[in-house]
Amino acid sequence: YNKKLAERCIFFRAVCEFSRKAGVFEGPLSSGQLPRLAGMSCKTSGVQFNLTGGRNRSGKPSIEVRARGRLEVPCQRCLEPMEFGIDVEVELELCADPVWIAQADDDIDRILVDREMSVAQLVEDELILVFPQFPRHENCRIAGLPEQRSKQSPFVALAELKRRGSP
Repeated sequence: YNKKLAERCIFFRAVCEFSRKAGVFEGPLSSGQLPRLAGMSCKTSGVQFNLTGGRNRSGKPSIEVRARGRLEVPCQRCLEPMEFGIDVEVELELCADPVWIAQADDDIDRILVDREMSVAQLVEDELILVFPQFPRHENCRIAGLPEQRSKQSPFVALAELKRRGSP
């Protein structure tokens, strides 16, 4: 595996040829190759990706993108680091016309393949799309604050007053 290969740009014809020949391209991406995730305070020891060329149900050239890894981000509630697994699998139809993509009235995921296309950026795009908007632990406490007690619903209190016959 050549690390520089993941960073090189693939031209449109090569991408279509990759799809036509059902090519496979896989390897790891380090956090240094995922700068937008790093800008979101996300750390990773690496993400394993796999790109597979082919044709979609409509017979159009497509690329299946798979990416798996573990990401560490700060919890938005307690600001402590939290780790979660990420697993992406999406099929992208290749398209050279942005107008066609904008006007398409279906739920097919498309990607504009213009003069240059970065493999690392393509994988990072898909990771960002599944990234939680507000990552937080399922159960976390903020240091220095007492645990919250569950408050009684005002409707329960009202029902209790009605039962007692209070005016």
